Amino acid sequence: MKNLKNLLSTLALVSCSLFATFQTQAAIIEQDIFIEDDFFGLINLGTVAVEIDNDVVNTGQGLLYTSFDFPAISLVSLEILGSTGIFDFFDFDAGVDSDNIFAGIEFLFFDIEEFVFVDNWSYQLLFDAANTDMNYADIFDSQGSLVAFGENVFLGQARLSDVSLPSSLSLAGLMALVLFSRRRAQK
Repeated sequence: MKNLKNLLSTLALVSCSLFATFQTQAAIIEQDIFIEDDFFGLINLGTVAVEIDNDVVNTGQGLLYTSFDFPAISLVSLEILGSTGIFDFFDFDAGVDSDNIFAGIEFLFFDIEEFVFVDNWSYQLLFDAANTDMNYADIFDSQGSLVAFGENVFLGQARLSDVSLPSSLSLAGLMALVLFSRRRAQK
């Protein structure tokens, strides 16, 4: 009889964990930024990641921008030429279609300066998937000299990841704790 109770408790724990729903509160979209320069060829400028709230996904709102629709969409990280250093943002804007987040970032603009105490480089970039004739990227060194320029700017494949709700994980943990405490109380 005791083995049967243990078996039933184990089966209940397994079945509850199989049917537990793990919801997400947001999706993070991460994409590489590429520039094709006449002199250097293909340059991987860096990586940008934005977060879009799950409450606005598939709601028919269309393009959401970080400048107008914050906090529904926001910047998570920006890496330029391998550096996630201290940036002074003069301007930043990213746009994502809330009805098709798998398409990735459809609009990206930034004008930033990197602070590396000795050599402060500046970066300007405009990427618009709807109007590719206007795309450009400029990289300036600390003296203001143009280091690289490219009109062929594009983003790599969108990588999506979910930000899970902590409540679903705590419910699963609480469920396991209750089942194990019942087992101890019976012994």
